Amino acid sequence: MLFPHGTSNKDIASQLKEALGNIRDDDTPSGFIRAITALRNGGVVVELSTEELANWLRSPTGRALIEGQFESTVSFRTRTFALVLEYLPIRLQIEDSGFLWHVESKNSLPDDSLTSIRWIKPPAHHSSAQQ
Repeated sequence: MLFPHGTSNKDIASQLKEALGNIRDDDTPSGFIRAITALRNGGVVVELSTEELANWLRSPTGRALIEGQFESTVSFRTRTFALVLEYLPIRLQIEDSGFLWHVESKNSLPDDSLTSIRWIKPPAHHSSAQQ
């Protein structure tokens, strides 16, 4: 466990800020730790001020440097969010393998920003009046 159970958010933030300060050099993207949330399972959610800093910390170089500041392995997870879209025509073939890629490209979204899609109500249960 990276931080012992019961470590305050203030102490976690202080240790993470110190670690980030220790690894900074001229090539490190600018940014700072915006918020810390300690989870019941011992995990920590760290919100950073810039996406560039988050991407750098997830890179092999950034990960190795931040892990070197702690005696434990650091895991990075990308958060996902559920979205509900109303009035999506049921004739769309959302099961097609290229559907998510097509939606991403048409909406100028980064690659792999959409992870999955499904109907709330299975197509077999749609009424014949639905479009």
